[in-house]
Amino acid sequence: MQSIHDSFRAFTPHALPFLCDVRLRSTVETVVQQSIAHWGRIDIIANCTGYGLIGACEDQDDYDIRNQFETNFFGTLNILHASLSYFRTRQQNLPNVVKHDPSEQRFTGSPDDEAQLPGGRYLIFTSTTGVPGLGPYSASKHAIEGLIESMQYETHAFNIKATLIEPGLLRRDDLEPEHTSP
Repeated sequence: MQSIHDSFRAFTPHALPFLCDVRLRSTVETVVQQSIAHWGRIDIIANCTGYGLIGACEDQDDYDIRNQFETNFFGTLNILHASLSYFRTRQQNLPNVVKHDPSEQRFTGSPDDEAQLPGGRYLIFTSTTGVPGLGPYSASKHAIEGLIESMQYETHAFNIKATLIEPGLLRRDDLEPEHTSP
């Protein structure tokens, strides 16, 4: 295991190779705490959690469907639970530079003031939804989008932002001949 860690550190000294099962909140909490301890703070969390099975909805059994939701949706929820209080606390501990008007759901003050306030940002990778053969996967990713859209109303006052990224399907024309089937 040490050689894998050393190889990773040689490849990029600006990242830490943590093992994390997003389905288990305790492992997510450990990674968040270790990251804060090592780097001193977290500004952005990129969540690429995702796993799906190809097949018609009727052909996927309950076990497979629940595993996709457990990884994709609840894994994302575990990341949020482990980090939101940290982002919220970071913003609350600052002097009150920008006033928030809750009735208008916006900040008053200059955009520069808002940009300087710590809080945090999430980059959440979801997917296009409604893809044939990926029904349960699409449903779990659509659930994440609903969760994040709701969360943004709850966290706006703390300068905690989220960006949903929907990469969609990708055609690869760059495959080398040995990687293509005859």
